[in-house]
Amino acid sequence: MCLLSAFTIQFTKASFFPYLEDSINALLAEHIGALQSYHDSIRAEALICLEQLVGVAVAQHGPNDTPLRGVCIQLHPVVQEMCKVSLSTYINVMCEDCEKEPVARACEGVAAILQRVGVVALTITTDDKKRMIDPLMQMVSQLIHEKANCQTATQYEHHEGDEDDDHDSIVMDSVCDLIGTFAKCMGSEFIPYFDQFLKPLLKFTKPSRLHSDRAMVIGCFAEVVGELGSVSVKYADGLLPVIKAGLADEMEGVRRNSAYCVGTLVEATETALSPHVLPLLQCLHPLCIRPAHQQGSDMGGADVDNAIAAVARIIKAMPTVAPIAQVLPVLVANLPFRVDFEECEHVYGMLAGLIQQNDPTILHSLLPQVLTLFADTLSSSKYNDASKAVVRSCVQSMVQNPDIRTLFVNAVNQVNDPNVKQILEQAAN
Repeated sequence: MCLLSAFTIQFTKASFFPYLEDSINALLAEHIGALQSYHDSIRAEALICLEQLVGVAVAQHGPNDTPLRGVCIQLHPVVQEMCKVSLSTYINVMCEDCEKEPVARACEGVAAILQRVGVVALTITTDDKKRMIDPLMQMVSQLIHEKANCQTATQYEHHEGDEDDDHDSIVMDSVCDLIGTFAKCMGSEFIPYFDQFLKPLLKFTKPSRLHSDRAMVIGCFAEVVGELGSVSVKYADGLLPVIKAGLADEMEGVRRNSAYCVGTLVEATETALSPHVLPLLQCLHPLCIRPAHQQGSDMGGADVDNAIAAVARIIKAMPTVAPIAQVLPVLVANLPFRVDFEECEHVYGMLAGLIQQNDPTILHSLLPQVLTLFADTLSSSKYNDASKAVVRSCVQSMVQNPDIRTLFVNAVNQVNDPNVKQILEQAAN
């Protein structure tokens, strides 16, 4: 089977169910199955197909939607058996395969199964009566420590403690994505495992590592703390120095993920990080100033987008701590977004909240600029529906609020662009 087969399986879904058993045999048959191939690329393609076959079983028997975090559902016997066979295969590949591409596809396959059926997949028992979670976490730990078979078999000169090895974009990126998926589907149950992973992951953030290593792991931290919620405050002392260093990194990818990590950490822990607000804002401030060459361009600037979103999350979480009068003009002056439009919802949600709270800085100093940004959001296809809904609701609430309506009308009159005025008037109705 090849990548074309994987696409066929993916898009035919339940219609492919009559061929499920024969397909599994073609992949797993002893000596002749695709997973027994000498070619690592063929093994990798077979592992992609394997996860898609789980999707066929799910399309036939459910669940129709991914279960909520931490909720174990009852799986149909066919789906459970497919999950068991697939996860066992993935664990075996992670353990024994000497090539990195199949191991990376195995990590991605585990993540995809968790996204389909939820945390119940980790409770399925292996043939030796162990829960899947136990060997999976052991293998993830080995991969993080760079001790797995695929990581040591090709290292001709590997020395304990070396910090300058090339970035393993094949395996470690997939491992970090899998860690984020664990946090998303397990929630607080992932904490004991993340506690073990944190220290070995931190080695990837050292200045001597490649920038891609630092960006990868800081991004992983951002995903995990965003899923774990308020308990993430326990990791703040270990993560904040890394984040602050990352915000000043020379590489945009590291700065971008560091800013994103600030936002998710503050949002997760809320007021628990109030003593760190001013130092964090000082670190974020240079990033919030969009360079001249990015003005009017969509090339680069994701770090600025994420820094602005991080400040917005800080203001939203701790409005009485953040110096809004000093911070807000900087944010507004460096909008609109250029690259990471998914973060817009946080910024415009913050601005809408301040307007509804009658914040004097935004209502008396920045309203024409903010309304112009709102009009850009409503008229552009780059922004998602959630961001547009926030903006439209805010405009309508201003018109309906007698205390703000006059300010809104005056601000619209100060806008020179007739198209902007038209968009705002339509949104107000």
